[in-house]
Amino acid sequence: MVKIGHIQSSPSRPAQPIVSESGFSLIELSIVLIIIGIIMSTVAQLYPNLIMSNFSKQNATRMTQAYNAIIGYMSANHKLPCPSTSATSGDQDVSGVGGVCGAAVGYLPYNVLGLNFTADVYQNAIVYGVYNNSAAGDNVPDLTGISATNSNRSDICNDLANASDATAVDTLLHVVDDTSNALDQNIPFVVMSRGFNTSYDTPHAAPPALIFSKSTRTINVDSYDDLAYSPSFTQLSGRLRCGQNRDPLRIVNTSIHSGEAGVEYKATFYADGLRGTNFQWCVKSTEVTVGFSPANVSTDCSVAGNYSASGTANLTLDLTTSQTGSLGGGTKMFEVFLKDVASSDTVNRTYTLVLAPYVAP
Repeated sequence: MVKIGHIQSSPSRPAQPIVSESGFSLIELSIVLIIIGIIMSTVAQLYPNLIMSNFSKQNATRMTQAYNAIIGYMSANHKLPCPSTSATSGDQDVSGVGGVCGAAVGYLPYNVLGLNFTADVYQNAIVYGVYNNSAAGDNVPDLTGISATNSNRSDICNDLANASDATAVDTLLHVVDDTSNALDQNIPFVVMSRGFNTSYDTPHAAPPALIFSKSTRTINVDSYDDLAYSPSFTQLSGRLRCGQNRDPLRIVNTSIHSGEAGVEYKATFYADGLRGTNFQWCVKSTEVTVGFSPANVSTDCSVAGNYSASGTANLTLDLTTSQTGSLGGGTKMFEVFLKDVASSDTVNRTYTLVLAPYVAP
């Protein structure tokens, strides 16, 4: 008899989950790396241009401020300031015989203009030139006030008209044709930045060279990136409103430049349309209460006793580093009042001082 043994089956095992072992292939990784490389290459090419463009815009703003400050000075003082012959002093050079400018072309006299910058954004000294006729006398254009008779608005307007009618000469401040560099016309003044490359691009040369490009010349970063601003005699006459019988009393500045908390700040306000020699200032503010000269700071400029005792055609705001630090960042409002004692006229403007937060170097 055959015995059939008992066969024991093995216990069944639970099914194991199937895990995918797949990942990025070498081809896929290569494609990703190529895309990243293209992006980085594009950024590397564009970033310097973006930085240069930002600096260029800031520099144009700074040069415009210098240009307008010179016109404001001329409106208030009936003459143009003399250039500084030092790239770092910021003072006018009137060392010539009889108070004549020491040079027709030098550097920006930022101290008398009330500017709080001493150079362009590239830290190059700003070149400044003026139509300085050292032979000035009766019926001879004299834009720097060296003639004893050049003391009021009528005189400077006559000088601008005479200079505009005169034949252009290359021995006085002038601009040239963009293509040929041939003499185009004389100009009353010019401010110039050497631009990003810090060199004098043709036709410019270091002071005391009298030759400049027109304000309308196209910037080309490869061959010409200087920035020269100059008006014609006719344009400057228009800015001074020459030919009008009587100018209204006004404060020339329509706005002031921004600053930084913890950094020295300086601005100058110019008066125009004055009838006499006694001008008084008052500043109404609860936010900016220091740094003004010669004005008194008050909460009520309708009271005669709150004005400065004696007059000057310029009002300055000069804040030290500690004073701007105390003001802190943000916007500060104040109102400037100007009174002409001779006519009893009074005008006022409201200004906003924007101070950026201090950034430690």
